[in-house]
Amino acid sequence: MLWHLKIALLISASLSSLSYAKSLHVSKSGSDLSGNGSESKPWMTPEYGAKQLNSGDTLLIHPGTYTLSQENLPSDKNDMNRARALVSPPSGINGTIDSPIIIKSTGDGKVFLDAGSSPQWAAIGTNSGDYLEIDGFSIRGAAILWSTKGAILKNCNLFGGIDTPQSNNGDNFGAVVRVENCIDCLVQNNLLHDNQIGITLANSPLLIEYDSTNLIIENNDIYNSVGIGIRLKDNPNQVHIRNNYIYDNYLSGIQGANQDSGFDIFIYKNIIRNNNISGGKEYGGISQLVEVIGWQIYNNTFINNKNADIRTNYSQALSDIEAWNNLHVNNNENFYSVGWFNSGASFSSQWKYSDYNNFYGNSSWVERSNIWNTLEAFSNAVKFDSNSISANPNFINIAGKHSKSFQRTSYPKNGRGGEFEQVMGAYITGNETIGSNGIRKTPKSPAEPIIN
Repeated sequence: MLWHLKIALLISASLSSLSYAKSLHVSKSGSDLSGNGSESKPWMTPEYGAKQLNSGDTLLIHPGTYTLSQENLPSDKNDMNRARALVSPPSGINGTIDSPIIIKSTGDGKVFLDAGSSPQWAAIGTNSGDYLEIDGFSIRGAAILWSTKGAILKNCNLFGGIDTPQSNNGDNFGAVVRVENCIDCLVQNNLLHDNQIGITLANSPLLIEYDSTNLIIENNDIYNSVGIGIRLKDNPNQVHIRNNYIYDNYLSGIQGANQDSGFDIFIYKNIIRNNNISGGKEYGGISQLVEVIGWQIYNNTFINNKNADIRTNYSQALSDIEAWNNLHVNNNENFYSVGWFNSGASFSSQWKYSDYNNFYGNSSWVERSNIWNTLEAFSNAVKFDSNSISANPNFINIAGKHSKSFQRTSYPKNGRGGEFEQVMGAYITGNETIGSNGIRKTPKSPAEPIIN
């Protein structure tokens, strides 16, 4: 009898908690004064609607352009708090893994959150609460996942970034996505592009990470950065960067880490094309900086990245780097470039494994001051990459720009094998989705969202 009573109480408590989760609404026709958040009496502004959220609630924002207010912010930019967002739940309000807080567009790209051309705070973000999902917006400004667990940013089109200088509370550096102090977070199926210059170009990535663990960055289009595409700045740990299309960024497509140690970074099944437009010798498709242990770079497709597809610096702090099953297609650039020319860097001191890669084009391998123009000469000299090949990968369109151009006409099994796929490149079968899966693209700074 007591057992039945306990079960009944548990079921009652569960149903009671579920009953409090609500669907709330924001519409251009609503009112923050007379609305109650219902579908028939919605609120008018996303900022107000988000502040009414409780655990498990869903805020549905209906089509239109919402100009986010910055009127109540401190006038001194140095007073800005980089953790704050204009549209965010109240501080300390959390969802759960089974019942997250959701802020969602109802308009399939037709809801535009406009924080302005020089916003001082992020447009939308977590405000330190756990298990928040942000889904389906066009955003001028930035999204921030800060001091959170289980947050998700997906299906958004983000551009512009934050105009906040480097200071004790600043250093957003023009990023359109900032991930800081996050655990088990996901950035998925977004367009990240066309940010603004911060203090330096190198500190102006589209996505910047600080002090985060178990972060997944997948199926995004990341392009036209004034600096770097993805920058893993401080203490990245267990980061997976996969199935992204990363292209046309002024400096590196991916760079990390910096200042503090990075551990176990996995970069795989990405197309990394035409990065380092600047041609700077520190940059490339992927550039690795200080304090990195445990990089695994595999099944990526690299196309025409200036200087190098994989560039490693500061060799004394790099170790346990593996690269395999990658396709490299370059035009008079380096496939690998390792170490400052005046350093004591060597492949053997930095790299644990690099083998079974496919190189095609007129390119070079650089180790300090030595340059080899053929894979055979390189392998013989440094006893490295002895099982790689030089062959035409037979892309559908080697001169193309769409991610599907870099599917292969066949998929020979000639790679590492074992627990990993044996096919080289990002496409394993040709059926994979690389990039954002065709979410709606809008102009950089629309006065209104494009509505077809």
